[in-house]
Amino acid sequence: MTDPASPEPLRYERTYSVGRQFADRIASVSFRRSLTRPRRLLQIGVFGIVMGALCGAEGIYIGQKFEIFTVVGIIGQTFAIVTVAIGVLGAVLLAFLFNFIRVRDRLREQLPEGTVFSVGFTETRMVVRTTLTSSEISYEIFSSWAQDRDVILLYRRASAVPAILPIQCFSQESLAWLTAKITPTGIAP
Repeated sequence: MTDPASPEPLRYERTYSVGRQFADRIASVSFRRSLTRPRRLLQIGVFGIVMGALCGAEGIYIGQKFEIFTVVGIIGQTFAIVTVAIGVLGAVLLAFLFNFIRVRDRLREQLPEGTVFSVGFTETRMVVRTTLTSSEISYEIFSSWAQDRDVILLYRRASAVPAILPIQCFSQESLAWLTAKITPTGIAP
């Protein structure tokens, strides 16, 4: 099949109509990946350590000032540190939960049941069509791709946020093609 806007023939073109749960799956993948990124885990860990150290220092100061640095003081201090750590973790998870709900609701509006995705490949570009848009994307903007459950994540060089497409739009042959076209330098062989 040939794309009318492109003189190059499309290879491995596949079309898929998404179901009602597709937006929820994209939000779930995005939420899980953003929460478990090494940088995010480091930020949470550093914040927790700093808060724990501040509580520890405050507890030692109070214990020395009032001469209550005893077993009861140590137990109280440990309890304070654990409480702060749990509070920090809870606050972070609550913030991510609110963000997840917001993103999921927005995606449900943008990708209602029946939205059609079509993906095809030319020699120099990936062609992505939805019910509302059509894009031709040069392979050079992608640094890599990954599969996460039933979606394909396409990582762009200039963004930490991947493009997410349904795996049903890809065959094994098209994924092999995509792998051959995406290179670490951005210049296909």
